[in-house]
Formats: sequence, structure tokens, C-alpha cells
Amino acid sequence: MSENSQRTKSNNGSSNSSNEETNSSDNEEEEFVEDVPEDLRQYITKEVWNSYSPARQNSFKSMFRNPNCFFLRNRPPGEPQKMGPFSEEEQELFLQRLKYFRNELHIYDKLWGLFAVPFTGRFGYQIVNFYRRLLLDGVVKKAAKSNNIDPEVEKMLNDQAIEYLKDGLAKNQR
Repeated sequence: MSENSQRTKSNNGSSNSSNEETNSSDNEEEEFVEDVPEDLRQYITKEVWNSYSPARQNSFKSMFRNPNCFFLRNRPPGEPQKMGPFSEEEQELFLQRLKYFRNELHIYDKLWGLFAVPFTGRFGYQIVNFYRRLLLDGVVKKAAKSNNIDPEVEKMLNDQAIEYLKDGLAKNQR
């Protein structure tokens, strides 16, 4: 084989691997775009997304479709989970929010993810556990009523949660 043939073959080989890398990169970007909800793409990098477990990715995919479910187990990206006992301020906020949900929205001990939205760093399941602690301590009483939630009220809470998400995401953008 002549030297020119070898060079051509060598160049073609490296050109192919370069094309493969480009195609692989394009495929990864396409997968990222297909994987991440459109509303979330502007706030999160591919590297951050790929660092999430599949379970967390699925949860984040529901962020804008079902904020109640999302906030039950998550906080927006960049907002770390708060651990430990609730502060006096958090207890006061909880009691105010409980009164608001029961008296104004007529939601009785439901939608804990949406209930948790204003509690920076607290997941909905932490709020439910705090509620149970307050029940045991006699600070609050279980609602005697059970109800179907007014779809307009639930939509309003979902819209507020989505705005909270977007505001938080914009602050922590890339």
C-alpha cells in the first residue's frame, strides 16, 4: 500500500471517528431534548439532568403536569431540602396555611404537595409528618369534613405552584 493510500485511509478513519463523536453528541442532545419537559429545558443543563437518578428524572418530568405530586417528594432544582425540627416560624406558617386551606379553600387535609409550596426546603411528606405530630400533640384537630376539591381551586393552587417553580428555576438558572 502506498504512503498516500495509508494517509487517506488514516484520515478517513479519524474523520469517521470525528463524525461518530459528532453524531453521538447530536444523539445525546436529541435524547436530552426529548427527555426533559419543554418547560424545564431552559432552566437545567444536560449535565445536571444526567446527574439525576431515573426516579428523580421521572419526578421532575411531572413537575409542570402535576405540581402536587412533585412537591410531595421534591423541591425545585437548587433549593436544598431542609432537615430537622420545624422552626417556630414554620409552625406559624403551617397553622396559617392550614386555616387558609380549610376556611377559605375548603380543602380538608389533602393536597399536601401544594400545601408545601411556600415552605422553602420542606417536602410535602415532611409537612404531612409535621401535621401528624401536631395532631398527636393536640395542637390541631383532624378536619371533621371530607370533600371533593373544587377543580378551580386546585387549578389556582397548581398555577401558583408552577409560578413558584419557574421563579425558583429562573433564580438558579444554569
